[in-house]
Amino acid sequence: MRLIVIRHGETEWNIQHRYQGQQDSPLTEKGRRQADAIGERLKSFKFDRIISSDLGRAVDTCRAIAQYHPDTLWEQNAGLRERNFGILAGYTRAEAAVKFPREEEGYLHGGVDYVIPEGESLRDVFHRAGNTFDSIAKCFDGQTVCVVTHGGILGMFLRHAIGIPCESTRAYKFVNAAFNEFFFEDGRWLLHTWGDISHLAQIGAIDDL
Repeated sequence: MRLIVIRHGETEWNIQHRYQGQQDSPLTEKGRRQADAIGERLKSFKFDRIISSDLGRAVDTCRAIAQYHPDTLWEQNAGLRERNFGILAGYTRAEAAVKFPREEEGYLHGGVDYVIPEGESLRDVFHRAGNTFDSIAKCFDGQTVCVVTHGGILGMFLRHAIGIPCESTRAYKFVNAAFNEFFFEDGRWLLHTWGDISHLAQIGAIDDL
């Protein structure tokens, strides 16, 4: 199976450094241009299925891709949702540090098994991402699939795919609307392309790295 994975375009809460999680925020003007650019890049691909998270920012990004593939079935999958930030969701980092200092400290330094109240741990997200993408690979064996998801899920899937433990310090970057490509062959994931943003450079809409 050939898999193209895209993170949604930039949102208002991204630039406010606000915890989004499974709450939602609209795409910025730049985010809409990013979505249009990745849609344009992928318009010549032949997809057997397009799958997005059911959160609005992913759905809006997916629409910019799906418009070029009117005959391809598009579905939403809750397993592709961003990490559940529980009680921290909707607050900026500074606001969370004042309102929920213990929980903010736990999120930042509590390790991969720290569960945000009413939310998830990093290990929870690691397993959810791996299980969701493995299931997609089994369902669409031999096909080409486009997935639109979130940064946290994309990062955990990368770890799952190439064997990076979820405990390891992150040593990679992911940006909004970058092109990422994987293959699933002989029961294992193979990384082909990570973080290609050439289509964003052409319109001056690259994230600050």
